[in-house]
Amino acid sequence: MENNRVFMKAYMTNNLIRTISHFKEEEEFNAFLEAYKQASVNLEIDSFQLHLNWPSFLELIDLEALFWSFHPLNEEDALYNFLLSMLNKNDQQVLLTCLYDQVFIDCLTKVKKLPQIDQTFLLNQIQKKRDLIQVPLVKKLFATPLNYYEKLLQVDPYHTIHDLTLYLAWDRVCVNLAVIFEHPSFKSVDGLTTLKECLIESFQHITKQGETTPGFFRFMEALYAILMREENLPIYSEEEWLILCQSTEALRSREIVCDAPYIDKILVDKYSNSKKRAQLILTLDSIEKVNASLKLAEFEIKKLNQEKMAWNYSLSPVEIVCFKQEDQKLLFNTIIRQEYF
Repeated sequence: MENNRVFMKAYMTNNLIRTISHFKEEEEFNAFLEAYKQASVNLEIDSFQLHLNWPSFLELIDLEALFWSFHPLNEEDALYNFLLSMLNKNDQQVLLTCLYDQVFIDCLTKVKKLPQIDQTFLLNQIQKKRDLIQVPLVKKLFATPLNYYEKLLQVDPYHTIHDLTLYLAWDRVCVNLAVIFEHPSFKSVDGLTTLKECLIESFQHITKQGETTPGFFRFMEALYAILMREENLPIYSEEEWLILCQSTEALRSREIVCDAPYIDKILVDKYSNSKKRAQLILTLDSIEKVNASLKLAEFEIKKLNQEKMAWNYSLSPVEIVCFKQEDQKLLFNTIIRQEYF
């Protein structure tokens, strides 16, 4: 790797954001800086601009538990039970497509009703976070992304709230579809195929529209639920089965917004002529979790390229700086570099 490589953006996973934002002493941040320098990526801390995607922004302003009252579909929901009944009947593709749309509408409606999805509330949370951060260098680190979201909410609140609402609704749609895909017994898998195609089409449609960038990892988790269905297990090679088994290390909690920037931020249009720049991600995730996530992403991209529907995305290069925490100090662990062409 060239020593003069420049990263325009850097992202952090939520566990690292949480740790750094709660530093109380300058020495803690200096230890992080020293650990970062040991990563040997030839950058000073000011050489990259920290960006936050929606999950990271919500984490920073202490809204990581946004979904605490937002349960996934279960047997108490009429929509869930009706969906299951239609999946046990043949030739219900049109109705299942309508039911998929209803799941999406239901998620959008519930997200819109969350009291936190409000311009004034979010602006207050941003200011509260600024006031709570005690270390000046930490304030400086998070100033740019906080200012960015503050300006969005002040200048264009309608589209900003719409963007956030759509992002969160997509997260919940994927969780709900994963629950459906995990249901053990259906007379036919044709209905599951219909729902899977709806999900794939939705992801590509939302991404192409550009209103928000839907979470790719949460989408992957929904498809993983299909891949792990009993009727599909015999088709895998030994190597594929090993990847799928190891992927359990990668799966995120369904109770919170999915946090996987080293997957979500490396998905790119495979037909774009623009040069694929390496993304820089900083994380406290374990090496095993990062590698399992990357392998699952590669595997699922391969499977998506084999679908009847055209799949328009590939993975861009990524450099992931992994930290570890010992004696309440952040230490450099390793760098995981992955090139995709």
